[in-house]
Amino acid sequence: MKYTLSLFVLLLFFAFAGSAQNGSSTDTVEIISKLKPGEKAYLYYYNQFQEFPTPIEFNQTKKIKVAFKNLLILKDTEKQMTFPITNSEKLYVIKDAEKITRLVSDDKNRTNELAFLVPIIASNQDFFAFGKSLDYRSIWQKIDAANTKNVVAPSYIEILKNHVYSNYLAMIASNYLYPEGKNTSGSAWALLEKEKAAYQNENFLKDAQFRTALINYEKALLKKAMVSTTDFGGIEQSISSNFRGKIKDFLLFAFLCHPQKQDAKFDTALQNYLNASQNKEYVEYLKEKYLSGPKVKNGNLLSDKNESISMDEILKQHKGKVIYLDFWASWCAPCRQEIPDSKKLIASYQAKGLQVITISMDENKVAWQKALKAEDLSLSANYLLSKDFGSELAKKYKIKSIPRYMIIDKNGKFINTNAPRPSDPKLKELLKELL
Repeated sequence: MKYTLSLFVLLLFFAFAGSAQNGSSTDTVEIISKLKPGEKAYLYYYNQFQEFPTPIEFNQTKKIKVAFKNLLILKDTEKQMTFPITNSEKLYVIKDAEKITRLVSDDKNRTNELAFLVPIIASNQDFFAFGKSLDYRSIWQKIDAANTKNVVAPSYIEILKNHVYSNYLAMIASNYLYPEGKNTSGSAWALLEKEKAAYQNENFLKDAQFRTALINYEKALLKKAMVSTTDFGGIEQSISSNFRGKIKDFLLFAFLCHPQKQDAKFDTALQNYLNASQNKEYVEYLKEKYLSGPKVKNGNLLSDKNESISMDEILKQHKGKVIYLDFWASWCAPCRQEIPDSKKLIASYQAKGLQVITISMDENKVAWQKALKAEDLSLSANYLLSKDFGSELAKKYKIKSIPRYMIIDKNGKFINTNAPRPSDPKLKELLKELL
């Protein structure tokens, strides 16, 4: 089964940012595939700033290293199997007899920890994957019942219970925001009121799911107060009135990362935050996102060398070559799945006159730059599109979804504005005719 995050999971996890503890040390987990021929697994996680995750495909040979602070929650995309990691270690990806994705360790006790929640999640998909159940207490009871012989340390059990509870907090806030077809077990707002003290608990901040719950809860407060999510003055006032300390700091940062509207109120709130926040990582992230680099002219793109350039200028630079345009984004899993095949195209056809040009639809320059480095896109010409899908270029080329590919011939004529993907054998046939 290919990676598919359910709508419920996307709603729950669309948090904007993240590290809860400022200045804490960094750990690294190495994850190595032990899958059998033909098996595949897909894992995802939220990085330090909880940028939108791209599922990582594991085949027989895949291995990765992930740096994190405090707590990393790894999940599989199929059943939402959950694997908390708190320290540097080496782990292996396997499929069990039921074809469920698991993580195992060379240490037997650690393998028992990683396996502990698997049967509980498998038998309670309505809670963990589909959001149809809000009964977190029954999940707690099953965790306790499975650990009567203290197979797993109390500290690890606490992490699991906190994660389950955070899942519940995210769900009830989501149910208030998106009530259609939800089982709210009574008034959605009444449930939020009952749990409002929990949303102030800084001890939960290290769990990405709790940070998601906070985002949803603040959106619920805005909805209840009839404050528009485009009114950044109202957002800033709401957060400042309802939260304090690290919770307040996180929420201000989170909403600043993905504003629905950037106007004078947003600019004021951003400057207020940069002047007042004690979280250096949040401050540096926002400075990099909004204040660094040249100003990109309206309709222009930003190159990976930090230069503003128009599309016409880009095409002139590569006149006489066959151009393969790749519209993508760091958060687009299908886009990134095509990158290995795109690299193969470059290796096979660049010397014959092919130029691959990637155009990112990311609204976050930092996420784009990190993805360029992670995917090693050094042989293609790479650009970031200002104002993403709302840009004049996106409108001109009718880019409404990604991935999207186009082919331009040596004379600068658009041959195909909806070209095959790099992995499609038909693309090679087209390129051979043009080169």
